Amino acid sequence: MVPPLLRRLGLGFALAVGVTSVGGCDSGPPAGDVSGLVTLDGKPVDNGYVNLLPADGKSPSSGGEIGPDGRYRVRKASVGVMKVEIRSSKVTGKKKLYNTKDSPEQEIRQEILPTKYNNPTTLTYDVPAGASEKNWELQSK
Repeated sequence: MVPPLLRRLGLGFALAVGVTSVGGCDSGPPAGDVSGLVTLDGKPVDNGYVNLLPADGKSPSSGGEIGPDGRYRVRKASVGVMKVEIRSSKVTGKKKLYNTKDSPEQEIRQEILPTKYNNPTTLTYDVPAGASEKNWELQSK
């Protein structure tokens, strides 16, 4: 029979080894958090997305939503040179989903940013590890 004190010490040792093993695992490739302000002709863009796509096509892409104040945040972006797509749209109308009198309606949206910012984009950013701020001052012309 094992005395209770030794049992507790054995359990404590097993827990310590388990926690150390988990803590020592590789957390994956380095990542960066990118945040900032998106403006168009000096005014905040009030909706949309900022997408980061790897220029070499090898790492994962990531993205974040643009808030009503024009601020965005992309979390855990791959480190390295990224192509940046920025999209924002406005409602231009509505259409019925079905050809019936009581059909629900769907918004019709139109991109408001010039295609050079999204399809294909001319924007790039070299994402560093850790936190960084990048503002995007876009022009309509």
